[in-house]
Amino acid sequence: MGQEATGRTGGHAVEDLGQLWRRACSLAADFSLLVALDFRRSARRAVEALCVAVVAAVLFAVAWIAVMAALIGLSAEPRAAWAHGMLGAGAINLSLAVAMAWWVRSRLRRLPLATSIRQLQGISKGEVTADG
Repeated sequence: MGQEATGRTGGHAVEDLGQLWRRACSLAADFSLLVALDFRRSARRAVEALCVAVVAAVLFAVAWIAVMAALIGLSAEPRAAWAHGMLGAGAINLSLAVAMAWWVRSRLRRLPLATSIRQLQGISKGEVTADG
């Protein structure tokens, strides 16, 4: 009665297992491709952030040196035009460094591999962020 109720024989079960195995392998390949692409994007973002952080650090250091040189120049000669120019250049460098730091922070708000995590958790909407 078992074979008549289900309408299947032993051969169909083997075919179903084979089809299930092929689907599982295909799904694993899709997930591995997703993780590889997501990792590549995350690595690219990390390299971007590192490069911008180095440039911002150099800008900050140059701004510090310019401000210190301007203050020394102004203490020696209060009407030194070059010292005012150095203060302006220091302010511009400092504002650029702060803007770059803000940009890097906004770019790194998403967690690395967020797409893969979202796919594995089955989240359809929303975003996986560092905040939770």
